Amino acid sequence: MISFIVIGRNEEKNLKRCIEGICTAIAFNNFTQYEIIFVDSKSTDASIDIARQFEEVKIFSITGECNAAIGRNVGALNASGNTLFFIDADMEISGEFLAGVWNKQTNT
Repeated sequence: MISFIVIGRNEEKNLKRCIEGICTAIAFNNFTQYEIIFVDSKSTDASIDIARQFEEVKIFSITGECNAAIGRNVGALNASGNTLFFIDADMEISGEFLAGVWNKQTNT
């Protein structure tokens, strides 16, 4: 199973596009075992509300010190997958990219 771990702070302008890109890549690659995790680093905008628009997204909020490494660690600690795919909320992936880095023979 693959766990997509999205980290971000105040990414309301980018988060929807990021998650939609992940969903499109999942569909393109016909993944059936996956999860999407969003780790929020004390956003003061609508980032969490945007993540809630996607019922398949698990949301975690950092309450203490925040930085990218802490966000990734929180995501990794809460992930169920045997493969972790880290992505910042201001990034977007395509199905073709994911197919290029995912080896279906060894990662089922």
